[in-house]
Amino acid sequence: MGRVEKPGFIEPPPGLIPAPPRETSETVRLGERRPVPMPAFVPAVPGAPAPPTAASAREPAPPAATPAWTLTLADGAVVRVEGALLLGRNPSPVAGWEHAGLVEIHDPGKTVSKTHAAVVVAEGALVVTDLHSTNGVAVVAPDGTVRALAAGERASVADGASIELGSYPVRAARS
Repeated sequence: MGRVEKPGFIEPPPGLIPAPPRETSETVRLGERRPVPMPAFVPAVPGAPAPPTAASAREPAPPAATPAWTLTLADGAVVRVEGALLLGRNPSPVAGWEHAGLVEIHDPGKTVSKTHAAVVVAEGALVVTDLHSTNGVAVVAPDGTVRALAAGERASVADGASIELGSYPVRAARS
């Protein structure tokens, strides 16, 4: 095919203009894990209605004796942890977690896997499990100590700690 001449158009030399980024639905692999700055968490306005939670539409609230946990996503959404939850870009049930609630994470950097991690309250403690994600899961304690989980590993999460899904931070709090 020949070259089309356009009057008044000057063709730039090759390599001068970068190619447009390739659109993909795949998870982008991170390099070395480094601390992620946490977003500012703004408390709710007194008297304002509480935001809906992912699990509240599925199950009744747990008995009052069970400590309640919430996850605050980087976009400010608050999710109440009732039962098991699967977190990911487009989560779907996986073996051993068939009845877990699904929480979709909107990660512009695409460092969160399709079904990245599971969280559950076990004996009053919040526990996170890495579901063999591409970019891993890390628990960042309130004092800044980072514990990176191996694929399939579980870890307890302290009140006020953050869970990093790839480079996406999620704040955990006991309520």
